[in-house]
Amino acid sequence: RYAFSPDNIHRALAQGVEATFSTIWGNTEAKANITWQQPKNEIDGTLLPNQARQFGQITLNQKIGATQLGAMLHISGPRLDKSSGQVHILGGYNLVHLTARHTITKNWTLAAKLENIFNRNYQTIYRYNTPGRSFYCTLLWQPL
Repeated sequence: RYAFSPDNIHRALAQGVEATFSTIWGNTEAKANITWQQPKNEIDGTLLPNQARQFGQITLNQKIGATQLGAMLHISGPRLDKSSGQVHILGGYNLVHLTARHTITKNWTLAAKLENIFNRNYQTIYRYNTPGRSFYCTLLWQPL
């Protein structure tokens, strides 16, 4: 049997280091960020639940005329979960997403996104279902 009991944390502090990089080479844009943190409950010094100590992502986008193609790698380290009254260590994971965006006119854009392309099974919270491979397609109209 699973019971959820929310916990409030009176004082929390996340200290750490974050590095960010971005550049553009012609029609290619590259971005990366990584965080190393120590998220703690200031009252008892324990690690905060559901907070990875390391995480980051790398994104590459290539523009070809009116089309932009992209790829993103999202990486997360393990995290602690106490949501069921017991302590669980959830494993780290990595996900790859692909995107495409095409400007049809000044008002219309067609976008597509394929998330979790390798259909990774992962958890961000103990016993919480996370999506597998997902595809989204959007037709966007914006008034000028």
